Amino acid sequence: MNDDKEGGFDFARVAIIVIAGAVGSLMTFGGLAALRPAILKPAAPRSAMYSQPQPVGKIDGIYRSLRVRRGDDLSFHLIARINQVSVRMLVDTGANITVLTRDDAARVGLPAGGSSGHIDVVGINSTISKFRKAGSYSIGLGPIGLVSVPVAVDDSGELKNSILGQDAICGIDRVTIQSDEIEFLHTRPIAQGCSDESQSGGKNE
Repeated sequence: MNDDKEGGFDFARVAIIVIAGAVGSLMTFGGLAALRPAILKPAAPRSAMYSQPQPVGKIDGIYRSLRVRRGDDLSFHLIARINQVSVRMLVDTGANITVLTRDDAARVGLPAGGSSGHIDVVGINSTISKFRKAGSYSIGLGPIGLVSVPVAVDDSGELKNSILGQDAICGIDRVTIQSDEIEFLHTRPIAQGCSDESQSGGKNE
């Protein structure tokens, strides 16, 4: 009789352990099932994580201004218009040239191949990139129009963002960066683009 009770007690303990283990497994699988969408969900592209404030254009008497706030990636981006096509461009006040990516150049209708030459640009680690000179074009920046801007094209496809450089904005009356905002201010509807020669003193006719 005592052996039966003892045997019954042992069976009960085993049953409790088995049941507890099963419940634990179900909870584990349930937790994994709940997490599965988050685990399998691909990470958002880095560019999508950044918010890009919209540029604000304004005409006040003779003054025409375009203000752009710094994005979460610490850069200034704006929407320019080339051949009536909108192009998202990175404002790079340290770049001496304006460069379009291969895809943007195709979208705005810049001719492929055949050019007046190439320009070498020295980058990080002394790497040299060759950009094709595509000619001079007009670029619209909100209420300010830029004319005769020398534009180059990255035919390699390595450039990820089209760049608005010094040759585009050097003819604007005033370009200021204050805190997290860059402002372009001009007293006429049109600003003249600049070549390397005009930046050094001459005017690009």
